This record gives sequence, structure tokens and C-alpha cells, in this order.
Amino acid sequence: MSLSSSKALIRFGHEIGSFRDPVEWVSTFLLLETSVWAQGPGGGGGMGGGGGGRDRRNREAKWEEELERAKNVAQKDERFILVYLCDPEEEDPPRVFDTEELRKASQDGWVFVREFLEGDNPTREEYNVNRAPTLLGLDQYGNEFSRASRVGLTDIRGLMKKVESQMAAFIKK
Repeated sequence: MSLSSSKALIRFGHEIGSFRDPVEWVSTFLLLETSVWAQGPGGGGGMGGGGGGRDRRNREAKWEEELERAKNVAQKDERFILVYLCDPEEEDPPRVFDTEELRKASQDGWVFVREFLEGDNPTREEYNVNRAPTLLGLDQYGNEFSRASRVGLTDIRGLMKKVESQMAAFIKK
């Protein structure tokens, strides 16, 4: 199921598309990881980043800074929510979020929220999060459907698919 199908899932209440065959999924994953590595820190010339590549800002996922704002957007646009709780010292989200797949997901079927795991963070208390990094997969009302403590592309994909499939099953009832 594609990540962009999540909006249709909520609207129509049934699963759209099909899961890829494992060999196809692994080859797609390896291709994505290789292309992200090859772009390097500057966006286009391998390790040195030279060669006139695109600016990183053009590839970044779209982020909200507060969960309450994300809930409003998600309810209005019928989208899911991915909360990324990170260490307060972290300056930028991990580069895995720079993939085209996740950038599109953050603009279509999902609202991404990045919050710092600090003592008085209301999200930390509401969802009982004690360590960073933590990913939460929520519906548009903030109900938790999935959680992960690793931030790799496989982990994010798995969390998103789990939320989408659980919502599809819930809607079918």
C-alpha cells in the first residue's frame, strides 16, 4: 500500500492497493538508501557534496512543531500523524526523513510533528514517552496506534503501514 493512499483509506474506509512482494520491497529499499547516501552532505556530489546538487531544504519533509496544531491539520485534511520525539540537542531531523517517499508522505497522507523530549513536554506526558528517539503513529484525533524507538526507513515504513492497516480494519467494523 502506498503512503499516499492513507487519505483515501480514511475517506473510503477500505484498504486500497496491495503490499509489494518482498524481493521488490528489498530492492526498492536498497535503491533508496543508496541514492540518499550518494547525494552526500551537500546534496549531489558524493562525499564532498559538490557538483551543483539540490539544496537539502528542497528535499526535507514538512514538519509541524506542536502536536495540537498537527491534530487540527490532520482532522481538516483527513491525514494520519507521525510524532518524532527527539533529544533536545538534535539540530535537524535524521537524514532518513529527506527521502522523496517521506517528503511526499509529510505533504499528502501524514502530518509530521517533531518535538523535543524535555521534562515539561505535554506530548511526553500524554503518551508516556521516556526516551528519545521515539516515533508515534497516531490517527487524526491523536489516538496512538503504533510506536517505535528506532528511526530508520524500515522502522518508519513499518509504523506507517501498521497505523494504516489498523485504521482500515477499524473502519471496516
